Amino acid sequence: GDELNIYTSWKDRLGWLLLDLKATLLLAVDTGIHTKGWSVNDAKDYLMQHGFFTEQQASKITHKIMLRPGFWSAEKTGFVTITTLKQQAIKQLGDLFEPKHFHQQLLQKGRLPLTIVETQMNEWIERTMQSAASNKSVVSKIQ
Repeated sequence: GDELNIYTSWKDRLGWLLLDLKATLLLAVDTGIHTKGWSVNDAKDYLMQHGFFTEQQASKITHKIMLRPGFWSAEKTGFVTITTLKQQAIKQLGDLFEPKHFHQQLLQKGRLPLTIVETQMNEWIERTMQSAASNKSVVSKIQ
């Protein structure tokens, strides 16, 4: 959102950071319940201690997480994968990187497994670099 100027104030940015914190807390609770054997009370206590949840909110969230094992793990994995792909594109494309084009490419085919998204984004990076190299070649021939 930063490079697209979506955040117009520090409050907007803070809102995004709080949503990210919430997702991270829910990931921890998802993992705790489904792989570490946390009880409902363990999960509620964790949310109240590390987040900004009331006991009633923590209870409701904990029960939702219990019904959808792995959901928040998948959510955070997708976020990390897309962030990594973006960093890779910035590094490889340099000045050719345009956030708008990256996001258009990322979203154009809808929901896909992450392995396919990674392959498609890597192919897009390669095509973009080849296109730029080809354009430089044409320009140098004209000069």
